[in-house]
Amino acid sequence: MREIREYRGKRKDGKGWVYGWYIKTDFAVYIVPAEYVVNWKVFIEVIPETVGEFTGKEDKNGVKIYEGDTILPKGNKTYYFVKWCNNGWKLRHAIPKNSGSYIDFNYVIGGQVKG
Repeated sequence: MREIREYRGKRKDGKGWVYGWYIKTDFAVYIVPAEYVVNWKVFIEVIPETVGEFTGKEDKNGVKIYEGDTILPKGNKTYYFVKWCNNGWKLRHAIPKNSGSYIDFNYVIGGQVKG
């Protein structure tokens, strides 16, 4: 079961990224910023295709890795997309296109990811 519940999405108003909790309605997709979750009064509309869940992992610089991020593992020449598949986070080849293969997240990143 996935217990991580932090999301990120690009604001529809063009003012950058917003981080917090994900809400989907019949009409739009929103992120409620973490600092407003207590009263649930601030809903920021985001572009649905940009929403990604926090993986619980960070890169070697302490930057959080989200679903949909493109990463380049150390010593590798191939970029990967971070995706949720079945029971865990996986890396999908970004290049070459249409490869469709998945590799275990921790195996590929190894020592480059904390957590």
